[in-house]
Amino acid sequence: MVTVRVPATCANMGPGFDVLGMALPWDNRFSVSDSDKTEIFHHGPYASRIPAEGDHLALAGARAVANALGRPLPTWRWDVEVAIPPGRGLGSSSSAVVGGLVIANERFGRPFTRDALLALATKLEGHPDNAAPALLGGVTAAFSQNQELWCIPLAEKICACAVVVVPAMTQSTSESRGALSPMVTREASVYNIAAVTALTHALLTGAPSSWQYGLRDQLHQPERLARIPGALEVVQAAREAGAFGAVLSGSGPTLLALTPPELAASVAETMQSAWAAHDIRSETRYFDTLASGAQVSGGPVPLTPHVS
Repeated sequence: MVTVRVPATCANMGPGFDVLGMALPWDNRFSVSDSDKTEIFHHGPYASRIPAEGDHLALAGARAVANALGRPLPTWRWDVEVAIPPGRGLGSSSSAVVGGLVIANERFGRPFTRDALLALATKLEGHPDNAAPALLGGVTAAFSQNQELWCIPLAEKICACAVVVVPAMTQSTSESRGALSPMVTREASVYNIAAVTALTHALLTGAPSSWQYGLRDQLHQPERLARIPGALEVVQAAREAGAFGAVLSGSGPTLLALTPPELAASVAETMQSAWAAHDIRSETRYFDTLASGAQVSGGPVPLTPHVS
């Protein structure tokens, strides 16, 4: 049996739209064992939320590796522990794709480099800002355009605590993206260039003022937050409770606040109360470390390193 753990991710991180992503120590687990037929069994708190019909994303990831090698995919029994809530902006889809890719790469003798697996993940899932931190861990900057993919690992740890507040509602990424304006003003572009520069400085140095300026955005969040009941009030409540700022995780509805570690518990409680004022239940978690990416059977993924 081979088991792979793949972390949840928070993509975009405010101004880092479609580029920045962060891996959290909150894992889905994927296990395969030899079998005379292909079967997938879901376990865990969100097992019932995974559709019974359609091609499973982990299986699609494994099949992509087999197809790239020109080999048939063996029949395996899959056991999937679904701990990351799907449809909440926490990279559940990327977790499944990366899990399938890494398992197949392991079972086939690790023929693919890290960069090759990331390219396959991006092609399948479509969001390198989710796929990169899921595979590599930490905070990454990743972007794909015109068949070209680049990825920069930015930080393995940050000088802040990540507070995640997950409301009891789901959000379609495609519908959320479809609601965005196709036009961006010059002012908004300059604003976001400044914000993402400050955010990158905060990620690398932990400067509080850089966190506060960096967790702002004019490209996608104003429209998306306005569509999520209570979200604007929850973001404001987080700031008033002492958070550096709060942003959507992915396209939402989950919100990510970055805070001084000593304020994490109170910020989480305040954000949860703000949503409760809108009769919306939510789950809170906070993390003082980042995930190190996909892990095979309890250890780091033994990927062949990229050689340039």
